[in-house]
Amino acid sequence: MFDNYDLCGAANERASKLFRADTDVGARMSFHTADVADLAGELAKYDVVFLAALVGMAAEEKARVIAHLGTHMADGAALVVRSAHGARGFLYPIVDPQDIGRGGFEVLAVCHPDDDVVNSVIIAHKSKDMHASGLRSERAGGGQYARGTVPVVSPPCRFGKMVADVNQKREEFAKAEVAF
Repeated sequence: MFDNYDLCGAANERASKLFRADTDVGARMSFHTADVADLAGELAKYDVVFLAALVGMAAEEKARVIAHLGTHMADGAALVVRSAHGARGFLYPIVDPQDIGRGGFEVLAVCHPDDDVVNSVIIAHKSKDMHASGLRSERAGGGQYARGTVPVVSPPCRFGKMVADVNQKREEFAKAEVAF
């Protein structure tokens, strides 16, 4: 099941119409018009949250959203953040992995594609210990990663090669509740 949250009701309506064409996928999609900053308990039920590139256009706004997710997501949940790198930052906001660390997440990987894919992807893991240390670091004016250096997967980054067994992952995701 996929729960999609967007501030714009018209965008939700358009997306809903697109997915109605595929009865299988459409049956697993629901669309909610809401500000992610107003969500709290709902966030704790998801195994994975995907943060769209255009949520929070300014760095400070994006950092506030990430901190909010860190406060309300379940321990052990994954956060997948769309970002940009280099000149692609003119199209989409660049997310600083340190902001993700300060938000209570352990950054596991950063992928900057070098092909036709525009967005970079940052994969992080919610940890109760990281949230506490991330908040302490934020108060001290710095950020940290749980295990030191964050691996940057940059060029080449082929998502097919990153997943060893696509069928196994597909089954895991089919059983997990996911939010966009």
